[in-house]
Amino acid sequence: MTKNLKKTIINSLEDIKAVDPVAIDVTKISSLTDYMVIASGTSNRHKTAMSERVIEGLKEINIPDIKIEGQG
Repeated sequence: MTKNLKKTIINSLEDIKAVDPVAIDVTKISSLTDYMVIASGTSNRHKTAMSERVIEGLKEINIPDIKIEGQG
């Protein structure tokens, strides 16, 4: 499941032309998560679109109750 989740997030970011999306394996240093995903955007509007695209991608694979920090 974790690999599918990571792949879905990275693919969603690549679809919307995120700048340099990368997933970092943090399993050895975190008990809360397996990967940290980092990407840059070209503007505030682009970053908002990136987060919305990731949510859409996760909903497509039936991940419930998705929330993004700083958004209602």
